[in-house]
Amino acid sequence: MGTKHTHRIWEDSGAEKFIAAESDKAARAEAREWVADGSYSRGDDDLADESFFAHAYTRNLLTGDSYTDDVLVDLSPEEPVCLSDEDGIELEHDWRDDGAWSVHGTQTVTRATCQRCGLLRRETSETTAGQLPHEPAKTSYIRHTDDE
Repeated sequence: MGTKHTHRIWEDSGAEKFIAAESDKAARAEAREWVADGSYSRGDDDLADESFFAHAYTRNLLTGDSYTDDVLVDLSPEEPVCLSDEDGIELEHDWRDDGAWSVHGTQTVTRATCQRCGLLRRETSETTAGQLPHEPAKTSYIRHTDDE
C-alpha cells in the first residue's frame, strides 16, 4: 500500500472536502464521483436543462498539482449506451456489483461497473430501519476516460 497524500477537492458552488488518496488519479476519480453525486436542482424554471457540466477541482496539497475535470451531471439520467458489436448492434451493459454502503444513517449507496465499457453506475436510496432500501432516489453515471 502506497503513501496517501491529502487532496482538496471542490466544485463550482464552493463545496469542498479533504481526502487522502494514493495518487492524483485516484483523487480525481473520487472528486468526479463526489461532484456527480451532488445535490442539484432545476430551480423554478420548468424549462431548465436536464443536464449540465460541473467542474471537479482537485489539488494535491503536498505537490501543489491541480486538475480540473468536467463532470456531466444529469438531473434525470437515462442509462448511457454500452458498446456495439462488430455488426453495429448495441450491446447491453454487463453490470458487476461493486458493493453497497450506508451513508448518513438513512441512505444506501450502491455501485456497479459495466464489464464491457467500464461505465460506473451509482444509486442512492433512502432506507427505513429494518427494511430494504427503496427504489433509487438518484442514479448517476460516470464514464472514465484514459486521459487521467
